Amino acid sequence: MTKKQWDKHKEVIQWFYEQPEKSVKVWFKNPNDTKWRLTSNPHWSLNSQYVINDEYAGFRKALADGKTLQYYVDCMVGWQDVTNFDNPIKGPENYRIKPEEPRIKASDWVRLINVPEIIKQVDHIVYDTVVLADKSTCLISDWKLWKPKKGEKVWVWNTDFNRPFIATFLCMDGCQYCISEKTSGCSCWECCEPFIGKLPTILKEKND
Repeated sequence: MTKKQWDKHKEVIQWFYEQPEKSVKVWFKNPNDTKWRLTSNPHWSLNSQYVINDEYAGFRKALADGKTLQYYVDCMVGWQDVTNFDNPIKGPENYRIKPEEPRIKASDWVRLINVPEIIKQVDHIVYDTVVLADKSTCLISDWKLWKPKKGEKVWVWNTDFNRPFIATFLCMDGCQYCISEKTSGCSCWECCEPFIGKLPTILKEKND
């Protein structure tokens, strides 16, 4: 074994030789491989990837494949990105592979990528085309899901108090939308929609 091999695979090598079982295996993946495989005789190639075969193996492989891991903090904060996974401090049930950005779907609010001030609601999707609520059509790749920006005017309300208010978005607190103003004694709300000079969906539904 060379120093370069040791330096690159040190963590996995140490784990492999510290295991009492003679049949211990590690996960490995060669440059042209599409899948990970187990081996009990690793060559520690500089061109290959090796992963510890423990209860966190699925997460370790995902991380080696370039994916982002998250850990669950609490019900208020929710999931946070993992910055160091060398020695996991929580059980595997507290980790997950970060979900990919959700695809745009019907009734979502979207923001035009090249002109972010333009915000629309989606009526439905037809293949790679999005049909907006105003019946105009465009490529789905031109839009991204709307997320409120700090200082942006929004509608906010709670499911148990569904009277919407116009407010100024401040930040996210877990899954809640925090606003600059304190409206009805509450500064964080469950539901949020962009304020574009029209009634929010919840009031439109009531009127219908």
